[in-house]
Order: sequence, then structure tokens, then C-alpha cells
Amino acid sequence: MATRFRLLELDEQDRKNLTAAVARFFPREYENQILDSIENEGRVPPDILSKINLPQKDLSEFSAILDPVVQKLAPDRRGAIKNFLARTSKTTEADMTDEELAQKQEAFRELGSVRGAHLDTAEIERQLDARLKDAGVDEELAKEAKPFILKAISESGKYPGTESVLNYLKPVITKYMGGKPIEEPTTGGQGSIPGYIDPLVNFVYNQNTTNYFSKLIERQVGVEDTSRDVTKIEDILTDRRSETAKEGLLQSTLAEIPGEQTTARGRFLAERESGARRFLAERAGPQILAELNVRGLAEGPDVASALAQHAGRLQAGIEDTLRQIASDDDALFEDAAFRLRTAKLEQSEADFRASVQSERDRARLDQFNRFNRSEADIQRDFETLLLEREAGRKFDLSKGQLKIGEDTAASDLQTGLVTDIAANTSKIVTGKVTYGKKKQEDGTTQPSPKFDRIG
Repeated sequence: MATRFRLLELDEQDRKNLTAAVARFFPREYENQILDSIENEGRVPPDILSKINLPQKDLSEFSAILDPVVQKLAPDRRGAIKNFLARTSKTTEADMTDEELAQKQEAFRELGSVRGAHLDTAEIERQLDARLKDAGVDEELAKEAKPFILKAISESGKYPGTESVLNYLKPVITKYMGGKPIEEPTTGGQGSIPGYIDPLVNFVYNQNTTNYFSKLIERQVGVEDTSRDVTKIEDILTDRRSETAKEGLLQSTLAEIPGEQTTARGRFLAERESGARRFLAERAGPQILAELNVRGLAEGPDVASALAQHAGRLQAGIEDTLRQIASDDDALFEDAAFRLRTAKLEQSEADFRASVQSERDRARLDQFNRFNRSEADIQRDFETLLLEREAGRKFDLSKGQLKIGEDTAASDLQTGLVTDIAANTSKIVTGKVTYGKKKQEDGTTQPSPKFDRIG
């Protein structure tokens, strides 16, 4: 909806009273039309009055409110716009809100497309007095000539051509010419024009006079070139919209990157835990069972304890690695946030969007590479734990052989271990270790502890 610049000149209380009166006496669907009509014509549209058939009493009451308000309005919309721009010129564009700037831009745009409806005759008269005096026109003659020049301007809505002005001045000039024809004065003001009238005719024929008053009147009623003002405000609004968009993009990116990294770490943790369960079931579990079998403990509670201890070590390794990844993610995020804040100040919106996407891609790629390196490190740690356990088992076995002191006993023990490993490995199924079921004297089977999940 266009700004009502004439109504905007009213003080706040007058505007409230007028708006309230329109809402009180007229149907809601006509309110904007009526206010627009008051803005442009200072009255309620006759067609609306005929449609709603407002009672005379209500019409009189509304008119009593409207008439004093109309008296306070600027003579025309163009004048109201100029007044608005004069008021707003006291505030710099940088200090205006977006809404205020948009309203000022609207005023400049309309000023550049609307002609004024009224001449400032007082200003024109003042300038005529000064110019006639400067041209040496006798004071009494100037008083006689001025009304005819003003009439020529008023009736044409502009400063008319030389011949037209002379035609309006004919009664005055004829009075002093004695019926002789009016001719353009020669150099020095001599010729057929008497010296007394000569300065007035010189004034009319002077091109500087024509140019001056043409420009003066054009400023009053002509369309002004406000394209530079409109463009200037548009540039400011565009910059602000761009800054707002960049700030929004920055904040959303700074909020989303840590969330994306956290989600990715969650997936990485789940994958590594799943890998640890497989490793425990397929590699570590059989070795642990074999060790316990050597000591005759493969069917007791020590199985669950040994498996849980090894699972805890695997889980601890994964969590240590994940903490290091999270620390690296945080450091990368801080660097990215600094680069983006700097880019926001230096780059255009398009370039900044490209920088944001680049930082997102960098964060994902760097984390992906850390995941790959960490996965390999975790797998090496698993293998290292297994090797340490195997080394310990062999050391214990060597000690046992020394104590037994016989090769035959050692050979029997080794055969038993191989048999136990083969038997127990077949009982490991998808991350669960089932071990050492022992048949009771009554024929039932005693259940053994189970390993379901590391950690």
C-alpha cells in the first residue's frame, strides 16, 4: 500500500481521530479507499457515499471531523512528499531503519514521476520584483506589468515564450507606445520603443529571464530527476539485505557444523563398537577360552570375567580415540568460525556463500580423514592387545613346561589347547561367546555366562 504522505503531515492525534471516524461511519471494506481519496482529493468518494447511503446525521458528524483535518493538509501530494523529504533529511540514511529507508525511497520515486499541481506564486512574484528592478524597469511600470506576467505564467502553467508574454503585456506597452508596433529593441535600447518602456521590453526579450523563470517554475511543478536518490537508497537496502543474509548464513553454519560432526562421530563409534564385537568373537574370544582351558577354567565364572576385561580394554581404546577426534573437530571448528567471520566482513554475499560451502566441505573431509586414520589405529590396538595376550600365554606355558620338566607332558598340554580352541571357537556366534556348558548328574546342562556387548 502506498504511503499517504499528505495524511502523514498530520499530527498523531489528528491521524488517529480521522482513522477512527472512517472506521466508525463506513464499512470496513471501504476504509482504505476512503483514506486514499482523502489523501488525494480531500473528500470521501461520491460513489461510496451513494452505495452505503449514510444517514445525513452521520454524514454531518463525519464532515465536522474531516473538514478541519483537510484544512491542515498540504496543497497537493507532491508538496507533501517534498515536506516529508525535508523532514527526513535531518536523519542520515545510515541511521534509518529499513522501513524508514523504503518509505523515503518511495517518496523519491514518486517525486520523480509526479508533476506539481500548484505554483508557488508568492515565490515567483518575489523573483519578478527583483529581476524587474535589476533590469532597470521603472517601479511604477513594474507594478503595472507584474500582474500581466503572473497571469501569463498562471494560465499556461509555465513561463511562456517571449511573444506570449508581450501579448499579455500589450495593454501596458500600448499605453506607452502611443499605438506604435512593438519591436525588439536595438543595441542600446534605441529604435521605435520609447526609452521609458524600453527596459521592460528588454526584460521580456532577455533569454536569461526566460531561462531563469522556466527553471524556477519547473522546480515547482515539473517532474524532478530523483533517479540518483532512488538508486542510492536501493544500494543501501541491498547492502543491508546482503549483510542480513550473510549473518543468518553464518549463524546457521556455526550451529550446524558441530551438530554434523557430533552425528558423524556417533556413527563412527557405533561402527567401531560393532567391529570390536566381531574382533572379540572371532579372534580374542577363542584365545581367551584356550587360555582358560589350559588352566581348567573354561567352564567357570572366570570366562565372563576374562571376556569382560578384554572388552573393557577394547572399549577404552575406542573412547580415547573418539575423544581425540572430538578435540580435533573442536579445533577445526574454531579455525573455520574465525575464517568465516572474517570473510563475512570482506566478501560479497555470493562469495561468502561459496566460502561457507568450502568450510563445510573442509570440515567433512578433515573428519573423514581422521576417521580413516583412527580406524586403522584402533585395529592395530586390537591386534596389539591380542599379541600381548598371546605373548603372556606363551610365557606362562613356558613356565609350566619348566615345572613339568618333561617333553611328553608339554606335548599333551599343547594338544589339549589346540583341541579346546577348536571346540570353543565353533561356539562363538555374531558377537556372543557361548562357552563351557557342563552336564550335571541329573542330566541337565548348567548354563554358562554370555558376552553380549563390549563396554
